Amino acid sequence: MKITSITVGLSVQDLERSARWYQELFDIKEAISPVDGVLEMEIGPVWLQLYEGKGIESDTALRFGVRDIERAHKRVKKLEIPAEDITEVPGVIRYFDLRDPDGHGLSFYEMIEK
Repeated sequence: MKITSITVGLSVQDLERSARWYQELFDIKEAISPVDGVLEMEIGPVWLQLYEGKGIESDTALRFGVRDIERAHKRVKKLEIPAEDITEVPGVIRYFDLRDPDGHGLSFYEMIEK
């Protein structure tokens, strides 16, 4: 079996608000709506699918690899999105966590080159 793409679906309380939030966070110009009540946007190699539901806060986290963790952290802070400080696991990874408007966990990380 060869996987050709990945789509992650998140239940959100307010579809339009959440779509704007993710579009601003990832600098995405538009989302597509394949069916009523669903918006999708391409984030690198992954499709993010938002759909109207309860928007349940979860311990599950979407993690996004970046090349420059400092730059990603500054961008999130500039957007006034509450985020934790950057944490480093020496010789392995640097990351920071945040939550979307519905409480879903997100994380940005940068692998440390050896």
